[in-house]
Amino acid sequence: KVHGVCSKTPQLAGLQDLQMLYNLHICQLAHSSRPEGEIRQECVSLLLESTYATMTNANFDEACFDHYLHRAADLVVRLAAQAPHAPPSPLGLPASLPHDRSSLFFSAGPAGLLARSAVVGDDELFGVVEMATYGWKGVVAHLYHAERLQAGGPAYSDTERAEVYQELFRVGSYLAQAGSCRPLESHALDRALAECFALG
Repeated sequence: KVHGVCSKTPQLAGLQDLQMLYNLHICQLAHSSRPEGEIRQECVSLLLESTYATMTNANFDEACFDHYLHRAADLVVRLAAQAPHAPPSPLGLPASLPHDRSSLFFSAGPAGLLARSAVVGDDELFGVVEMATYGWKGVVAHLYHAERLQAGGPAYSDTERAEVYQELFRVGSYLAQAGSCRPLESHALDRALAECFALG
């Protein structure tokens, strides 16, 4: 049985790649539609929980990612219904999420790094975008812990909290597009580097 350095199986790694692509598409939709109330909190909760679960050695449970993926697919449908000018799904995201495990593993292939790198067609740019993606995941990990600890009450106001998550949606929206299609702008590498510095 094949395992990666961190002991993930190829199947688990595929599910995590697919989860990340769904999460970035949720950011696209949330950035576009600016949802409020319960559905906004669903976006935040799912992004924090499922992104943190993709971190190295955080979660090796395929059934857990099966659950996260179906929550994400349902949320995408509901967010898209609220966004009259919803952005298109990033390449690599299935039109509909399969329910049986073997088809789910198969559908994860186009969400993987090698498949998306080939689509972008620029190794240097794709590498910087992925560096920004890992920075984004690091921010999410800090927020995941901050939301759960809240020792002595929230560390920031509701207004500041809303601004933080809107920026998280904005950067995730950029990553969804930049990491799954040919560059759309001549200064694409500069933009990717700027997002890395902003996340830092």
